[in-house]
Amino acid sequence: MEATEDGLPPHDWQEVAQFDHDIENPMGHDVSEEGLHVDVYRDGEKFMTTADFLDVPLSDVPQFCETYLQENAEFLIGRFERWHDVGEKWL
Repeated sequence: MEATEDGLPPHDWQEVAQFDHDIENPMGHDVSEEGLHVDVYRDGEKFMTTADFLDVPLSDVPQFCETYLQENAEFLIGRFERWHDVGEKWL
């Protein structure tokens, strides 16, 4: 098995959660009109969307999203690992 640049076996990266804002894409979202939401993924597909965020000024959205994901990473990743039966045994 060939190692990746970090010296570990090849990773099977999967999306866990994301905020999205893409006004150029016809299927995209404009947070200034629709507000913030985070998509949560399970089995490689969008499983649910959480949209119960307070209004955030557009200029603060990038920092808000980054902070939200950092503060909730343990919960989001833990739930993802339980859904997919992965976790510390793979480390």
